[in-house]
Amino acid sequence: MRVDVVCVGSPFLDLIFHELSHLPAPGEEVLAKRLTLTPGGISNIAYACHQLGLSAAICAPLGADPLGQLLEQLVAESGVTWVGETTTATPVSVAIPSQRDRAFITVNPFMPVDTQTLSTIEARAIVANLPNVAELPEHPGIYAIVGDPEAVELAGTMTSSLEHLAAFFLNEREACALMQSEDPVFAARQLAALGTTVVMTCGHKGAMAIDANGDEVEVTARAIEVPDPTGAGDAFTAAYIWADLQGFSLERRMECAVLYASLSIEAASERQKGLGLDAFLEALES
Repeated sequence: MRVDVVCVGSPFLDLIFHELSHLPAPGEEVLAKRLTLTPGGISNIAYACHQLGLSAAICAPLGADPLGQLLEQLVAESGVTWVGETTTATPVSVAIPSQRDRAFITVNPFMPVDTQTLSTIEARAIVANLPNVAELPEHPGIYAIVGDPEAVELAGTMTSSLEHLAAFFLNEREACALMQSEDPVFAARQLAALGTTVVMTCGHKGAMAIDANGDEVEVTARAIEVPDPTGAGDAFTAAYIWADLQGFSLERRMECAVLYASLSIEAASERQKGLGLDAFLEALES
């Protein structure tokens, strides 16, 4: 199989509870206005890449349980190919949008990289969680991501070179956790000094990037009001990779990524977030 981007890692079945008045206290019941079931996690990156005109695939075990069968159906409906061996359990996240951000409760059964299936895929870019990067074959286009649980697990251990990464994506909280710092910019600079381009999202403020030479780019996000920012970081990552594959400069990559994430959550549907290529190119021109 040949694709532009292969996302290595298990998708999640996201249960998103919309329009809560507040987060419940212990023992309290709070009503949501509606519930959305959608693919989440790394499948959001694959979907947004697909929307941007890139061929994208997910390489991960497929859960044989009822939740896994539902997730497989939803991913197929999104237009993304999912290949991998069969497993018994499916990762699930409950997403709670609140105060211009979102919180998650997650069940994530450990699943190693499906190296056998991955060896059958030829891709221009590989996206994987940072702890799984060591299991990947050598490749010039490896993009690493990280979540809160992985950042906590790896806290204080980030001393090895990251030169094998084309870029490393994370948010301010994850950067602080990884580097055990209260200053996200300082933490990002420390990570970039390990030899890669660190791309840090900063919520509604925008994002910044620091390359291995210490050059920094900051991009401010447009002021928008959205009820559910779930998946914004994944859309950002996909657009950055799209721009990188076009050969754009770091500054232009960041501008594309910030704009695409903003537009995608602003035009959010009931499913995954990711603006179509034609609409995005029109926005770039304007």
